[in-house]
Amino acid sequence: MFNWAAFFIYSFVSTFTPGPNNIMSMNFASQMGIQKSYPFNLGMFIGRIITMILSALLTGLLYQFIPNIQFPMKIIGALYMLYLAWNCLYNTISANKKEIKAKFINGMLLQFINAKAIIAGINVMTVIIFPFYQKQIQLIGFALLFAFIGFLAGLSWGVFGTLFRKVFISHRKVINITMSLLLVYCAISLFI
Repeated sequence: MFNWAAFFIYSFVSTFTPGPNNIMSMNFASQMGIQKSYPFNLGMFIGRIITMILSALLTGLLYQFIPNIQFPMKIIGALYMLYLAWNCLYNTISANKKEIKAKFINGMLLQFINAKAIIAGINVMTVIIFPFYQKQIQLIGFALLFAFIGFLAGLSWGVFGTLFRKVFISHRKVINITMSLLLVYCAISLFI
């Protein structure tokens, strides 16, 4: 019998805990507000839908080849997280020199190299869903549900960033350095 509690607990823990999506969502929203950061969140949602559907449809294949692709994905994911960390830090250094933009395409592309999101999606499919459901329509349904939970997580972190915007603006340097360090930690934790 399918364990809905396990699915939702895993989904919420894996999507609401700090990671590149949530950190970037909070960072953009704290700097420009939730409305202007929405394109980035929408891009994350669409990218996550695509990656989760691919994970769902290719679960068996990916499960078989994970040992072969896991290390290169970690390297690519870590490099991108370091790039995001640099952008966070760069925004601290060049405070008002240029206006930052939360772009749809950046949010979407982040999903294709976000090791945390990809591994979480593969885990939920292979460990929780695949033993009970193998029909493509069922897998797509779970992929959409998992992506939607991730979208809610990103928006929640964005709302948090907006609510504490004044605090973030007045302590911008410390917060951006902290966000950068958290992203560096995320990159390093892929190899620990």
